[in-house]
Amino acid sequence: MRRSVLSGREKKLMISAITSLLPTSSGGLSGLSGGSSTLGASGFGPDFLLNVLGRRTSVSGGTAYDANGRPITENENSERMKFRKQALESAKTLLKVGDTAGAREAAESVLKRDSSDAIAAAYVGRTYLAEGNYDEAKRYFTRAASGSDSDQIQADLRTATILAKGPDAALAEIKRLLRQPATQREGAQIAAYLLDAEPGNVDTRIELVNFYEKLGQKALAGAELSDAIAATPVEKFDALLRRIEQFNADYSQDAGSFDLLAQAYVRIGRLGDAQDAFSSAIALSKENLEFQGQIKADYAKTFVTLAREAKTEGREDEARRLYRKSLDISSNETTKAEYSDFEFERGERDLQAGRLRLALEAFDNARAYQPGSVSEEKKADLIKAYERLATKAGDAADLKTVVDARYGAFILDPGNDTRKRGLANAHDTYGLSLYDQGDYRGALRQFHSAIQYYTTDPNYAAHYALAQSRL
Repeated sequence: MRRSVLSGREKKLMISAITSLLPTSSGGLSGLSGGSSTLGASGFGPDFLLNVLGRRTSVSGGTAYDANGRPITENENSERMKFRKQALESAKTLLKVGDTAGAREAAESVLKRDSSDAIAAAYVGRTYLAEGNYDEAKRYFTRAASGSDSDQIQADLRTATILAKGPDAALAEIKRLLRQPATQREGAQIAAYLLDAEPGNVDTRIELVNFYEKLGQKALAGAELSDAIAATPVEKFDALLRRIEQFNADYSQDAGSFDLLAQAYVRIGRLGDAQDAFSSAIALSKENLEFQGQIKADYAKTFVTLAREAKTEGREDEARRLYRKSLDISSNETTKAEYSDFEFERGERDLQAGRLRLALEAFDNARAYQPGSVSEEKKADLIKAYERLATKAGDAADLKTVVDARYGAFILDPGNDTRKRGLANAHDTYGLSLYDQGDYRGALRQFHSAIQYYTTDPNYAAHYALAQSRL
């Protein structure tokens, strides 16, 4: 495989396509449109409510609905039908992005007008299912099922009923369903919803991993393990780590499996092992530079995480080293901006404490690592910091630091003649000081630098000639 860890959208699209090919005892997921769902790794999302009712169904009260769940006796351009369509589309969109409360409000607005609307009731059930409120989900799916013979709604009702029994009972049922080809899709759906509510449920996650591997879907198995790394509490990590190590052993020639293993080691602080795994991943991906770049980005992120921890704990020298390590592995605009801000803040503290050369070093680092997308406001803040440093250094008769600070401000705003003149004058003043100390060669270099900015300035030229006469 190219990469074990897929994006959320890639994973959902693949799962939906794969599970649609599995047999089912009831046809419960036939026609399901996944791909854009946010509800669990298996991609069983809200789209089904507007496209899976493949035949006419009857609802209580005698109203007949067509394949899209609309009353067939009513003109679709009627005010009520337009309202219903808009509300259900809104519920679908909100459910996709995880706004269960908003989705529920939209669906309930339909139920207030027609309490027998099966699809609206099913939408409300889905919101409660996503939130892990299985009793309420059961109540609404029961209500929806009473007005529809949709296999999907029946499947959702079974899912809510099973999950309401608790995670242990649900896991036992998931295992049973995944063992039988005719019920595997339903088992995968239940597992997906259980993981929505309990993303750190390692046992359920491993069952899904085993299931995908049996289907020959190594990428999906790896994606589940990748999701589990961040979601699993450290105290439950041992079982997950053993499964990831087994996954790596089974696919030891796959760079993605080492990338996955490295991230697991980082999660529990085994940084030496993580570096070894990342190195193996990089070596195995040498024929695929795009993939290697992704692995390096993963590797670099681990050092950013550690840098943040060091910064929080006040270990600033260590944080600086870790940020630099990350950028050496894989440079990106986001990390550069974060590191630049870190150095700027550090420089401000050093300046306040009178540590002028340390402040200069920090400001220079902040400037060097500013990303190309840096805002004008941040550039202006750094220029002002350099100018404050130049003023303090002048008060302390530290003329070399004055020159360096003026240079930093000028480089950030080279079109500003005031800054250009300030830098040239700083060189000239420093040169005069060196001349008075008898360092004529040093003075000559400073006067020469001043002349580079203003070639016709008579004072700079005269000072240069005076120093030159002493050599």
